[in-house]
Amino acid sequence: MVREGSRDSRGRGTVLPFAEALSGIPGLDTQADRDAFIDVLRAELDEPVVLKDQTHPRMQLYRIAEFCARTPERLGALLRAARWCAHDPAHVSALERLVLGADVEPVHTSAATTALLALLEGTSLPDLAELCASIAGPAADDLRGPVTYRQAFALLDNVNAGASGLPRTLELVERIATRFPAGLANELRDWAFRQALELEVVDQLLALRGAAHATAGPAPGSPAYLVLRLERHGPSGEEYRLWDWRQLDGAADWAPVPGREVTGPLPVVKKHVADLVDQVEREWARHDVEIRIEVFLSPELLNLDVDAWPWERGALLDEPVGCRYQLVVRSTRRAVNPRYLRVWFKRWSALLRHLAEGRAIPLSGRVDCEAGALTALMTELNRDRELVAVVLSGPPEPGFPGFQQVEAGERHGVPLMLWHRDRTAAPGFPDLVDALLHTGDDRHDLLGKVRLMRVAAFGAETGTPPKAGAAVTVLYDDPDRLVTPAGAGAPEEAVAR
Repeated sequence: MVREGSRDSRGRGTVLPFAEALSGIPGLDTQADRDAFIDVLRAELDEPVVLKDQTHPRMQLYRIAEFCARTPERLGALLRAARWCAHDPAHVSALERLVLGADVEPVHTSAATTALLALLEGTSLPDLAELCASIAGPAADDLRGPVTYRQAFALLDNVNAGASGLPRTLELVERIATRFPAGLANELRDWAFRQALELEVVDQLLALRGAAHATAGPAPGSPAYLVLRLERHGPSGEEYRLWDWRQLDGAADWAPVPGREVTGPLPVVKKHVADLVDQVEREWARHDVEIRIEVFLSPELLNLDVDAWPWERGALLDEPVGCRYQLVVRSTRRAVNPRYLRVWFKRWSALLRHLAEGRAIPLSGRVDCEAGALTALMTELNRDRELVAVVLSGPPEPGFPGFQQVEAGERHGVPLMLWHRDRTAAPGFPDLVDALLHTGDDRHDLLGKVRLMRVAAFGAETGTPPKAGAAVTVLYDDPDRLVTPAGAGAPEEAVAR
């Protein structure tokens, strides 16, 4: 928004010269002339022209100039309307020079606005006018009855940002997102986050989201999620890119708040993960929640020992994060490929049904892979759509059977997969899998048993053979809770401190 008599932070010019140019047009002398001018302007723009403080004639012209100085499209419409209303073209020359030489930049590009409206196409909100009024205050007084998204967006584009500096348009999109199912809601939030990146108001947007989540605390004992996504970055193979999201109330609609993207070598990424754990511990300290950590990994990284990374920096003894929190890995490859969703949802529902009945799955719901028997695995998965768990024959490393086995499981929608990260599994691994998958436990669910397995392995006496549980990876993939990194922008460098 252009501020009175000043130049704003993005280089826009002042409003006063435009208002002075309008006051010099004789065709705008009377109230009837100005009302007709506003009608022409409204028709040219095909959007509401909402003005305030119109009691004084010169102030009314100022408000018209203030409204139109917001975007190039409005300035163009202002000039066309002035030419039509003026008795002499010479009277418009001053305004023409200002408009043609104006350095005006819209808050959102036309492409961004078009993309937003495309997302909302086919939807409606009967109380959109009331929603705008709650954001814009008196500036929305002229909105009555059915209001289109374009009209609402145009109105808020003309209202000064709040005290935080966040554009009202982004606040509207965030409010709208809460009214729709998770898929569309996440797309709307991603759009808002990309715009916040471009406008350099990410902190303000995250503060708004954080405040929204803080208004209603989660039920005691409910899950809270810290979600990570890790990929290789750059040609060297030694750099990694990490994204993070968090959601305090895991039982609510899935709308995780994204953090900041970082890049760096693996030791730096590990330290950043410990910092993220520290952040959620501090932010959620007053809530009785079960923090779950999920790590989306690309195919070549699935065998990373992420559950063994330290959860705290500077401790006397590095304690694995998988001992303190329920931690699982997830498949980035499957998360970005919608062709697998239908069968994935089907098997996921079957898994939840089994776990709800006895906190375990039946023996018939599991298939064990054998090296060199990929066709047999795929045949079995095609034959029985109730199979919900796959135990790999070995780690899913490129060039080894487990790599193809985990891909086959993804393609056939298997939500639960387990493997030992060593190519020669430690003794006791088969018995451990049996206990995790097929033994009911009145006190601990599946992920709780996985955490206790890691605790037991960590507590093994020094010098004894390592327990199998120290290197077991559990892929536990929920199709209802996906994350997508938001838009472009250079990643922030993670710095080891």
